[in-house]
Amino acid sequence: MNITFRRTGERTHLVVERTLRLPAGFFVNIAKGYSIQHRRGCAARRLSRPRMWGASVAVALWAGLACLQHPVRASGTASAFDARPWLNDLDQTQQVLATKYANLAWAILEREVDIPALFADARGRIEGARSAAEARAAFDRLIRKLADGHVEIRWQAREASARQPPSTCAALGYDARMFARGIGARIPGYHPIPGPGAPEYPAGTVRVGRTTVGVLQIGIFTPQGIPALCEGALRSLGIPLVRGCDDRCADRIEAWGSDRMSADLEIQLRRLKSLGARVLLVDITNNGGGTEWAEVAARMVTPLHLSSERMDFVRGEHWAEAFRKKEAMLRAAVQSAGGRDRELLIRLADDVEGRRRAALRPCDSTPLWHLQRPTCHWLGEGFYATGLLAADSEQLRGKAWAALVFQPARFHYTSGVWRGPLIVLVNGDTGSRGRRHPA
Repeated sequence: MNITFRRTGERTHLVVERTLRLPAGFFVNIAKGYSIQHRRGCAARRLSRPRMWGASVAVALWAGLACLQHPVRASGTASAFDARPWLNDLDQTQQVLATKYANLAWAILEREVDIPALFADARGRIEGARSAAEARAAFDRLIRKLADGHVEIRWQAREASARQPPSTCAALGYDARMFARGIGARIPGYHPIPGPGAPEYPAGTVRVGRTTVGVLQIGIFTPQGIPALCEGALRSLGIPLVRGCDDRCADRIEAWGSDRMSADLEIQLRRLKSLGARVLLVDITNNGGGTEWAEVAARMVTPLHLSSERMDFVRGEHWAEAFRKKEAMLRAAVQSAGGRDRELLIRLADDVEGRRRAALRPCDSTPLWHLQRPTCHWLGEGFYATGLLAADSEQLRGKAWAALVFQPARFHYTSGVWRGPLIVLVNGDTGSRGRRHPA
């Protein structure tokens, strides 16, 4: 058990982000941020780099194994429940939210969630618990009352994990349960398109008067929700299942899966056009989000030259280090660049240096825990959902450093595959990058 960032969940988590393991048994997945892996009683410890800009932080609290192993004290013939390890877990959970939860200020000041009261209530319930089940229920109630789709607890049974170790894809976080089933196929008159097509994009048509509307579902904006893509990558890249998969290996699998998603999306879009669709309805209802590949999908369904929104970051050493590495790569690229390219890279390197300094200026969250607005900005002002630049440009074409400044450049895709009228279908369960897609 561990905690990751971005492959969650943001690396042995159901990865959409990478992981940070709390010694007492909780696993906190903070998307787009810092990740530490630590196993109690083991020497292994690892820092993982942040991969995405963003204020939206997914905090997945993985629990169960360590808490199930918390000792109980014998009292005669009966075992007395010891709540102390669970209280330690609660303290660590609160500490993580107080320092690395990007939605903290938004939850307290905008949504008016009394998070301190939720933790006080959970503490009282755990102190009064008479069993692990009651303590666990206190944690579940806390997360349910917080009501942030980026925050969850997943309980994993010790016996299940010991009985059958996960496959490589499962260990890397590929989980079909992440793939959402939308509601577009329920539209009266919907007819699925014939043939196998691209199974990760269920599609069909609906006649509205004399107009054929193509309906295409995107259930997730990351390969992690489609285990078949991971399995295909293992075969295509020749990665043995029996070996471990480090960060570089995981990145290769994800890159292959992302490019396959792009290719299959283009196939489905062209199939809908060939079937006479004049309007496209993209169904992202229940889509929980994903990675920066969402920016690719957005650019494939419109001829417009899109500019992405600005994103913020959580202050701290983790982002300072990420900015330091980014600045170093930019300044290295400057050495072989000239003219306008050199000017652009120097300007961006200077901007990143400024963000690094900002990341090292902490903003104390103590006022938030008293339901007050801090005098500083809880989040630092970052760049964009696409990286250092909000939009693509001709200047980036064919440049080896393009992906450094514009993240979609690391994918292979065709912009503007669909060039007609577009409708994006969302609902209350469309989250994270899914919510930004129609914008």
